[in-house]
Amino acid sequence: MATTHSTVQDIEMTAIIHDDLAERELLPREHVVDSGYVTPAHIERARVHGINLLGPVVADNSRQAKAGSDFAKSSFPFDWDRRQATCPQGAVSREWRPLRISGHDYIQVKLAKADCLACPVRPQCTTSATRPRALSPAAHPQTS
Repeated sequence: MATTHSTVQDIEMTAIIHDDLAERELLPREHVVDSGYVTPAHIERARVHGINLLGPVVADNSRQAKAGSDFAKSSFPFDWDRRQATCPQGAVSREWRPLRISGHDYIQVKLAKADCLACPVRPQCTTSATRPRALSPAAHPQTS
């Protein structure tokens, strides 16, 4: 438990609590949280201490998922140890980087532009005429 100012959201305290538990040698193997905490950034940060962050995953609301195509996020296997994703056509991502948007941490995965531009089923995956597919993993496989 941690007490903070009212303007600090509790989601911001997850890493701090893990660090404090590590100092006291009281780390859990698993930490069960609600869906707001199950983000790729929080999952990776918990892994620093060997903690499996468990909780419900927010639904994929992408155009691809709504269309029921083979190119929703769930169709891209994520290798968290290698920091790579593989598209349904077999191309392996070239970029895996942290991203901060509106105060929230994410991980952005991008495929190679050359792979995406040459892909025969590109319209099923992205509407961009010039950029490669970029996505954020929904959650670490150990969270399900």
